[in-house]
Amino acid sequence: MPPLDASGTPQQAAVDAPRFDYRNSVRQLLLEGPATNLFLNAHAPATQTVTVASGTQYTVSCRGSGSLALSGAGSGTVIQSAPVTVTASSTALTLTVTGSLSRAQVETGSFASSFIQTTGTAASRSADSCRFSPAAEALLQRAAATIGVQAQGNHGTFGRFVGIGTGEELLRLNSGQTALLMGNNLAIASVSVPLPAFGLCAGWNGVGRVAAYNGGPVASDAVGAATAGQIFLGRNQTGAYAQGRFDAVQIWPFRAANASIQAKAGVFA
Repeated sequence: MPPLDASGTPQQAAVDAPRFDYRNSVRQLLLEGPATNLFLNAHAPATQTVTVASGTQYTVSCRGSGSLALSGAGSGTVIQSAPVTVTASSTALTLTVTGSLSRAQVETGSFASSFIQTTGTAASRSADSCRFSPAAEALLQRAAATIGVQAQGNHGTFGRFVGIGTGEELLRLNSGQTALLMGNNLAIASVSVPLPAFGLCAGWNGVGRVAAYNGGPVASDAVGAATAGQIFLGRNQTGAYAQGRFDAVQIWPFRAANASIQAKAGVFA
């Protein structure tokens, strides 16, 4: 569904403008990967059959007081508060509209993303890209630093909360989206997606690195942090999206004490 402004009205951001969303009653930066809406004339939903790929996962979402009944390649009933995810069993997915709907969307993947307007053909949205400023990158490229991230609703295979260059990362999800990691192998916490409102904090110096999630136990090892290259929020340089809504990012030019890192790994308030 589209970002909401402070009054609760859906908005469409201009090209290359940040998307601030008040859906959770506070201003949050919405960051998402690329997506394509296969539902045609999506602002005036009407019953139709869309072509899908058998064996591929799709999520169907809508807005309004009506519903969408799925048949053919998948089954289920979609309402505004409950998107439906199906794995296509054939190449034709029929969506039958009942009642009043103002928007409808069919996209690949297991989560509903923000609305993409279509006309008589499918339409796509490019991925969001939020790169740290040169000054912030310089702080994180120090031999010792600490970073805190607060966000909500994030998901994504290998999703980078703070990603570096084309392959490295500071903070990320694992492939199954069941654990938070620092770098490639420091396990911070077990999780399930989409993540609830959370805080994540990590620090490093010449002795090693340490991280905590939601004020939980501190994880640590004697491995240094890889911080060379372009640094991004919610992805790395080539993708690996940790899609969701970000509340705050804080950086300190030193490695904070364990107790401080645990305290800073709290939910935004």
